[in-house]
Parts: sequence; structure tokens; C-alpha cells
Amino acid sequence: MGWLNFLERRFGRYAIPDLTWKILGLQICVYILGVINMEVYNILLLDPQRIMKGEIWRLFSFIIIPPYTDIQDVIWFFFTCYFVLLMGSSLEREWGYFRYNMFWMVGIVATTFFAFFVVRGPISNVFMGLSLFLAFATMFPEYMIYVLFILPVRVKYLGYFAALSQLIVFVNGDLSTRIGVVVALSNYLLFFGPEFYRLAKVRFQTEGQRKKFQEARPKRGPDYSFHECFVCKRTDVTNPELEFRVGADDHEYCMEHLKK
Repeated sequence: MGWLNFLERRFGRYAIPDLTWKILGLQICVYILGVINMEVYNILLLDPQRIMKGEIWRLFSFIIIPPYTDIQDVIWFFFTCYFVLLMGSSLEREWGYFRYNMFWMVGIVATTFFAFFVVRGPISNVFMGLSLFLAFATMFPEYMIYVLFILPVRVKYLGYFAALSQLIVFVNGDLSTRIGVVVALSNYLLFFGPEFYRLAKVRFQTEGQRKKFQEARPKRGPDYSFHECFVCKRTDVTNPELEFRVGADDHEYCMEHLKK
């Protein structure tokens, strides 16, 4: 991706290292604070009206809202944190600090656009997890996940299911819902879309060339033969019991007429 290479050369030194660890650490702190006072979540939400009144921190603070806010969900909260750490750290190692930072930044910008111009109200980081999971499933499709800690499933199949569910929502939803799906997948599509397009284009060209090749080949009817005697014109179709050899003159003969 040329645009990413350009940005990395210019701004790569400003990338935040180990971003997943930092986000999860802040989410754990917010979770603990939320147990004490639930109002902390409202202070962090991406709220366009509040932002316009000067609460600029909301443009970024919404990403540290934990996926679970109820104390009864503490087990699922820490399990989700572990899985996010696994996905994020793997992608960060594969892409490097800057590209992983950009993946999050694009998601933040897209979510902000959605909050300001579509929802026009408070919104959390619900979209960020989906794109992160799909990116992980694309980069590490063979990774095994144990659903309910029992059933082993390769992560690519869960990725197919997640993508299909979003496609169904997009097809059946209204305009705002469709925009929401696009926003949820914006950073994923920006990172992986060009490669998908290139692969689809190559496949389309390959299929076209194969079709042209098949059409250009001579049609083989029921009388088509591979072997034909240069003298008697008998073939392996008319006389399948015959054996054929190529003579010194490069012509093909049955054994009866093969020149000694």
C-alpha cells in the first residue's frame, strides 16, 4: 500500500508502541472506576454535542470504554481482554507499530464521522472490535479458537460468519444501518480491500485467458484420435488393438507398416 509506505516514512517515528497493552490497561482502569461509579462511562462516550462544547477528550476516550461494564461480567471482561490482546499483539508484530496505529486511527475517524453525521448522538467503540477481529482472521486464518472453551474452530470460519452476518445486516438494513456497517469495516476495507481487488482481478484475468484457450483448441469429437498410421490411415479409435510408433521420418505408423 503506497499511501501507508509514504505516511510511515514521514510520521513513523510518532507511532505509539505496544498500543494494545496501553488500551487494555486503560480499559481495566475504567472498568474498576465504573464499578465504583457508572457515570465514568458517560464521561468517556463519543458525544458530538459534548465535543462541540469543548470536551475534546471524547474524540479518543471512547476507545478505552471496556466491552463489559457490569461487575457480574468480570469473567467475560477479562476473557475478552485476553483475546483482544492476542489479536492486537499479533497484528502489531505483523504490521509494525505505525500501521497498527493507523488501523486504529482510521477506525476512530470513521466512528467519529458516524457519530456526528449519522447517529448525531453518543456512541461507544462497538465498531472497533469487529474490524480488529476480521483483520486477525484474515492475517492468521488457521489460528484455532475453542468456542465455549470446548469446540475447536479455525478463526477463518468465524471470520466468514462475521462477514456474512454484516452482509445480511447491510442488505436488510436502512440507510443509517448500512452506513454503520461501512463504518465498522472501513479500516478493514482500507487495509485489505486493495489486495482483495488485486486477487480478484488476477483471478478474473486467469479465467478469461483459460476460456480463450479452451475456445481456441480444436474441438474433439467422438472420432478424434491421438494416433494414425501414415500408410493405412487406421487410428487408435478405429482399431484400438493396434500399437503405433514414430518412424525415422517422424511419421507415425502402426506396427504392421513401421519401417524396419
